[in-house]
Amino acid sequence: MKKALVILLSILLVAVAVCGCDRAGMDKPNKGTRVIAGDAVTLEILDRLGVDVIAVSNDGASVDEKYADDVKYPKIGIAMSPKYEDISLLNPSEFIMSDATEEAFGNIKASLQGVGVEPMLLDYNSIEGLKASIVRLGDYFDKQDKAQNILVELEAKERSIKDKIDAMENKPRVMILFGAPLGTASDSISVETNRMFGGSLITYMGATNVAVEAYESEKRGMFKPNDWDPMIDANPDYIFCIAHGSPEKMWNMYDGIWDTAPYSFMDAVINGNVYYLPSDVVNVICSFDYVDSMQYILDIFEGNIEASI
Repeated sequence: MKKALVILLSILLVAVAVCGCDRAGMDKPNKGTRVIAGDAVTLEILDRLGVDVIAVSNDGASVDEKYADDVKYPKIGIAMSPKYEDISLLNPSEFIMSDATEEAFGNIKASLQGVGVEPMLLDYNSIEGLKASIVRLGDYFDKQDKAQNILVELEAKERSIKDKIDAMENKPRVMILFGAPLGTASDSISVETNRMFGGSLITYMGATNVAVEAYESEKRGMFKPNDWDPMIDANPDYIFCIAHGSPEKMWNMYDGIWDTAPYSFMDAVINGNVYYLPSDVVNVICSFDYVDSMQYILDIFEGNIEASI
């Protein structure tokens, strides 16, 4: 009995060792043959380019209902918390995702590398970044013509909106606030620069993101000013508020700050030009819906959207 047990354990150990070697020693697949899209924006670019994928993030069906098929397109978790072991076992030729997710949540790249997967990180922090990413993937997968067609289509849609901003005698001056419920309002609310989508969107349209003007040396995508005087002096015409996670909780938190300094000193608050931007209109990262975001903001500037306070 004891001898049989020893033999059985030896067989199991060999099997584990063999499986481990097979997994660690899997041949790297050829370029473009086993692509995984780590988020919905990446998936939509690949879909429009005609690049096949073998797995998608949990929100893949938001791009196309065909990606809801869990058998054909296994789900590898949400963008900010992928299932690392599952991804490794799928043995991808490429794992492609937003660098904003890595920057916001950290350790995703290192965790993927820890299971033998080197991610390709793309810039969706601005419209220019999204367009550059489309070109980059078009070049990488030899889909240059399709990439250029996508850009032509996007630029045709945005042109009339930009023209209307260009025609304004006084360009709107905007402060963008980013909110994620982390405790108190001071813990949860930050100012966006052009290194975040909301801030860069304003500048791209031809308006002014006053944070860039007031804090010229600031390199972060969002920050909590130690000194609000430059922002008070910049005196934005509008304040746009973004919520990431628990929007209702965040809107309630925003409601409580307008009677307090420094916000109460700003013309945007005094004149009632504060707007809570729906998360399905202006999201955290840039996507193909950015033209809808531009149109919504133009509607605010033209007085077609009711203010939030």
